[in-house]
Amino acid sequence: MKNLGVWAFHGAKDPVVPLAESERMVDALKKTGATDVQLTIYPEAQHDSWTETYANPKFYEWLLAHQRK
Repeated sequence: MKNLGVWAFHGAKDPVVPLAESERMVDALKKTGATDVQLTIYPEAQHDSWTETYANPKFYEWLLAHQRK
């Protein structure tokens, strides 16, 4: 897991999954030594954080920059 790139996205107003769960996951990955881990929080988004994510060209650049070794 520590060599796996992870970019997590979360809506700050998500009524389904608490933001703390994504923060806890990211912190746990970093504690294992993972370095390619980031969390983007959308302040006004609810559970639908994917709409903003999929509209971000940087997301696709990030995806294409990763490959399995």
